[in-house]
Amino acid sequence: MFNDDIMIPFASSIFAKVKYLNEKTLSSFEHQRILESISEDIKKCTNFIAPLTSEAAKNKALSMNIRLNEMTWHNQPKYDKGRQIFHFEHLVPVSCIRKMCLNCISETEVLEILNTIPKTIWILKSEDKKLTVNGFRSKRDNPEEVYNQLGIHIVDK
Repeated sequence: MFNDDIMIPFASSIFAKVKYLNEKTLSSFEHQRILESISEDIKKCTNFIAPLTSEAAKNKALSMNIRLNEMTWHNQPKYDKGRQIFHFEHLVPVSCIRKMCLNCISETEVLEILNTIPKTIWILKSEDKKLTVNGFRSKRDNPEEVYNQLGIHIVDK
């Protein structure tokens, strides 16, 4: 779905911000905005990675003649008005990926994270509710285990 070097500019941008955070004394406001910017870079780079799907989401999409693994969050309103059916989820929460990047000491380390960790998954809104109700909205130490525990079966790996 993407070329081999598409993550390089994201890694470069993220690492530049990590260095800046480590080298500068910033106000709380400034610090938070830089962290938010890193999170946005992580979200945007996942647009270049083919999404996974849950079994339930895949079955629903097939019944609607939709190929979810070819869809992005950006074109979702074309087939899911109001985003009522499907939820585009980061398997490993963005906050966890950001935390990993903040501990990197080189751009190469950030690039390695971006090339291996971020994955997105299409799930049903009802499956997203299970994650939220059970306290896994943004904290999942072992995402695949959490999904299995909640009966959310990943079919495209």
